[in-house]
Amino acid sequence: DGWGGEVTFSMHDVAVPFSVCAYTNYYFNKIQWQGTSGKWKPVNVASAFYAGCDVSASATLFSCVTIDARWEYLYNRLLAPGATYGKMIMYTPDNVGSLSVQYNAPAVSIFVEAQYRGKRYTDNSNLFFLKPYVLINASLSVYAGKYVTPYVQVDNMLNTSYEAVPDYPMPGISLEAGIRAKW
Repeated sequence: DGWGGEVTFSMHDVAVPFSVCAYTNYYFNKIQWQGTSGKWKPVNVASAFYAGCDVSASATLFSCVTIDARWEYLYNRLLAPGATYGKMIMYTPDNVGSLSVQYNAPAVSIFVEAQYRGKRYTDNSNLFFLKPYVLINASLSVYAGKYVTPYVQVDNMLNTSYEAVPDYPMPGISLEAGIRAKW
């Protein structure tokens, strides 16, 4: 049970189209999955409040380069009386952002993206947290005719060591190469 709302303002016919969204949510009985001793179980964290702002902008330069930027700030707090009152909700980052650049030409497409994920607490008492991290990913596609597209994709180019949830390390740098075909 809960309520929420959002207000969005967008500008499309300007040099740099952008959108700003402010939102809020309140939950009376928020259920959240929590990992304990290697087992995940649902936990009622009681009342929770979220208020955030999401900003995005995109621009195309020279008809072949697109720059896209997104940022979200989220204020979130537990409201149940007790030791966790006013604490951040576990696994919920305070800031998330991305910046990408894409080059599209008739024969090739290059995409580079940086992603940021802010601090996330691993418990509702806010004693332990996962460190913020930045990932950089890139891909290259070559259009070899109408039906065949060889590609190369590199994820986590900086070989960043990070965890999405505690005790579950995510992959380091990875390379994928292949051919997409359609007919």
